[in-house]
Amino acid sequence: MTIQASELLFYEGEKRYLMNVPSIPDSVMQLIPQEFYTESTALYRGYVATWEIKENRLYLINLSSSNYELTKKPPIFADWINTQLMFGTGSKKFSTSYVHLHEYETNIHITIEEGVVIEVNSFENAAYNAGPLSL
Repeated sequence: MTIQASELLFYEGEKRYLMNVPSIPDSVMQLIPQEFYTESTALYRGYVATWEIKENRLYLINLSSSNYELTKKPPIFADWINTQLMFGTGSKKFSTSYVHLHEYETNIHITIEEGVVIEVNSFENAAYNAGPLSL
């Protein structure tokens, strides 16, 4: 399976690559009517969204796609989001996982409820310090 392109998050002034993909409802994003749908094995969902946390609120600030467009002008307060946003920080190395291209020293989990940051947790990434996979 091809590693999928990451969503982007601007957090504390830094660009981060999310390990998960927050949902975008049909009321905010729509398929562009066209004859051909462009697809990539590295982007099955058909878009890359850019998010920003500003004053403890999550905003959708851009959608990069030749297949979809936003129905509202950004920034869009993401009040539909009720999930954890996850990304790595610190030193990185190539991953032995088929899920992510890199492993980072530390993983950050930001809990979002109705678009508002509720909690931020930092975890040492055990996979970062693990040796290569044994077959």
